[in-house]
Amino acid sequence: MIELQKSPQAFNKDFQVWKITKIDEITFSLELNDGNLNVILAHYFQSASIGIFELTMWLKNSILYFPCER
Repeated sequence: MIELQKSPQAFNKDFQVWKITKIDEITFSLELNDGNLNVILAHYFQSASIGIFELTMWLKNSILYFPCER
């Protein structure tokens, strides 16, 4: 997420919604949207060590919020 945060599409957005979703046993998507479900960028990766099915995080004015904080 940190490297994608440096991309031109994400860099100047004050509000961002980041969502990690499990696609299959080892494939995940990491999606950035603007809070209105408009996808700004998407990245796919593989990992056998992630145990989550889905996780959403919010970034507002450089502060990262997890679901328990919203």
